[in-house]
Amino acid sequence: MRGKLGISILLVIICLSAFAAYSFAEEKFPTRPVYMIVGHKPGGAIDLSARALAMIAGEYLNDQPLVVVNKPGAQTMLAAKFVVSSKPDGHTLLMGWGGSTHVFRAHITKMPVDIFKDFKPVISVTKLSGCLAVPANSHFKNMNDLVSYARKHPGKLSWTYPGGKGIHYINGRDFIRVAKIDVTEIPYSGGVGARNAVAGGHVDYGLFATFLAPEMVAAAKIRVLGICTEERSPLFPDFPTFDEQGYDIINDIGGQIVAAPAGTPDWKIRILHDAFKKCMEHKAFKTFLKKVGMEPNYLGPEDALKSARELDQKYAKLIEQVGIEVFRAK
Repeated sequence: MRGKLGISILLVIICLSAFAAYSFAEEKFPTRPVYMIVGHKPGGAIDLSARALAMIAGEYLNDQPLVVVNKPGAQTMLAAKFVVSSKPDGHTLLMGWGGSTHVFRAHITKMPVDIFKDFKPVISVTKLSGCLAVPANSHFKNMNDLVSYARKHPGKLSWTYPGGKGIHYINGRDFIRVAKIDVTEIPYSGGVGARNAVAGGHVDYGLFATFLAPEMVAAAKIRVLGICTEERSPLFPDFPTFDEQGYDIINDIGGQIVAAPAGTPDWKIRILHDAFKKCMEHKAFKTFLKKVGMEPNYLGPEDALKSARELDQKYAKLIEQVGIEVFRAK
């Protein structure tokens, strides 16, 4: 009897020790620098979102730094493949998961990764909206002016967007569909390139990230005719929405979501989520976003996944309405 009791006590001690060791391991994560991979060049919205976190993340990541690594190429797939092929231990993350580039492209081309099966969302930290702008000296004062002229002169107007078929191209094509106009597209490299093409009068209008507009508006180089959000942005209250002018297009907020490889343990996802959420509440994070003209957009793992799936459904409907050949065309 005593022997059995002794064995039982020993087993309890072993279990408690294992639990304590497991809890200790959780508390000590991460144990080395965490790398946040960005599939874009430095300076864009996704890159800035990562750097906003990196400024202060070390305070909440067991004194380990958050290192931003830019891996542009293959329309962000280079970065996505790198993260998926990394060890799922929470030390390699992707910034920009589940946005238009990932979710939309899965509908029109074969992808090297499965966005929903190969990743676990961690947190959404910021949101990105797009705007439609014209040169400051344009005779188009609002969206209706532009649409009216375009309908009377098919093919005469030209428009631009950042190269690649991301959020701004998609919104631009949806606007063309809703407005029933025929215009010529001239893509430029990057959001700044598209914005500068509008400011220089090289095209009649363009779509690009809203946070790139205020500087050129203040310099009297461009005029913003519409913003792709459901409601006016508190950062840009003078910019009217597409909806309020009668153009019901996809209001793709474009949340900047952090994700980890699918095999990452849930307890590590939780630690990363909690750390980044604390970063979002930090004064330095809020100040940085306001300075660059971006808005915070908190979503936990489940809501971030839900948001991406809803976006997936919107894109499926848009492709059905417009025709897949439009988006596959070079």
